[in-house]
Amino acid sequence: MENKIPLPAVARLCAIYRLLRDLSLQGVTLISSSALGEMLGVGAHNIRKDISCLMETEAGSGKSGYDVKRLKELIAGRLGFDNEFRACVVGLGRLGLALVRNERLFGEKIRVAAGFDSDVNLVETIKAGIDVYPSYEISEVVRRLNVELAVLTVPAANAQECANRLVRGGVRGILNFTSTVIKTEPAVKVRNVDLTGELQILSALVYLGI
Repeated sequence: MENKIPLPAVARLCAIYRLLRDLSLQGVTLISSSALGEMLGVGAHNIRKDISCLMETEAGSGKSGYDVKRLKELIAGRLGFDNEFRACVVGLGRLGLALVRNERLFGEKIRVAAGFDSDVNLVETIKAGIDVYPSYEISEVVRRLNVELAVLTVPAANAQECANRLVRGGVRGILNFTSTVIKTEPAVKVRNVDLTGELQILSALVYLGI
């Protein structure tokens, strides 16, 4: 049975993967844990510990250098980046539209299959480059299209009901851009991105000089 990777390590491995992808495009073939750590603002020890979760040493040694291509492949295989996922965006205001119109933001293996909005007039006239449906059809559409991931950009007051519809349709992961902390069953993974809250914290840090 594979060892369970702690959540902080998963987040760092994702960051390492994105960095390795960029390094590979630049022609870099070998990199040390200290160099990775410096680029990511993480200690080299943490980098080596995270990579040890992959349970393979074929990528090389953290001190002498990791094979960039092989390490990238190992992370992709262990975290499922080789699998394709279908996603949807719920809420087609400015943020939602910006996301669906720049599908590169979703990565190489995630395809946006549908968009949803509560404004029926908007649904009928919008040009989003994907099929768009009214919000009351969320459960039926995501089930029919085998959508597993969802991005939620609706007003906070509508967030929980939309999340409930997504879960009923079989969605297994939700990226929540609203200020509401939505509640789901344990099997459904939720990541919260509170832009307003983060900007508020950032402004406080700047003001305090911390």
